Amino acid sequence: MLRRLAQRKEPLTAIAGTLGRTVEAVRTKAAHESLSLQDDLPSRGPRRQPFPSKTDGGR
Repeated sequence: MLRRLAQRKEPLTAIAGTLGRTVEAVRTKAAHESLSLQDDLPSRGPRRQPFPSKTDGGR
């Protein structure tokens, strides 16, 4: 079922609701099955800032 929903490009939250699973459970299973999902949620955390380069004076 997960494979079919992913192939139809259903949003992640819709797949989770259809399967009666959490979004994280669906993400984990999809990763194990090498499936791509349409993630309709905002990113899971702040993006890391790159280390300052030496040419920036270390700031």
